[in-house]
Amino acid sequence: MGNSMSKRKGFRGFTLVEVVVAVALVSFMGVSILGALAFGAYQKQSIRERNGAMRAAADIMETVKRTHFSQLQSRTYQDVILDDSSKRGNPINVTGTATLRFFTMDDEEVGITGSPIPLDLSMLRVEVEVTWRGVGRSSRDVQSEILVTLLAP
Repeated sequence: MGNSMSKRKGFRGFTLVEVVVAVALVSFMGVSILGALAFGAYQKQSIRERNGAMRAAADIMETVKRTHFSQLQSRTYQDVILDDSSKRGNPINVTGTATLRFFTMDDEEVGITGSPIPLDLSMLRVEVEVTWRGVGRSSRDVQSEILVTLLAP
């Protein structure tokens, strides 16, 4: 029965070149899909870290808004948690440093440790800069986000 198929008129199998081309195309598509998945995972982690940085900056900014104007001072917050992966079963937490600084509208920094913020200012620019080193591929680069708002005494 196997011989009857090969004897049929017009039957032609695949050549070695066709098989090699098909395997190469399928391999290329597989590698492309795996690359896209890896990039997607990297982007997801990067976005999670960036959102955590903005959340940390917003929390610090809310604390500043609740603090009396005369008690404001620039300061640095160490080990700010940006991505608490332990909630998802991953023991790696992404932490960073948040720096709180105050500026006059003329870009003069005020409220540096030991010097109070002048109470005669009409407006104060508040900056919270969060810097961190990510995990995985992004751990080579220092990431940074700045949240800026204006504060009236």
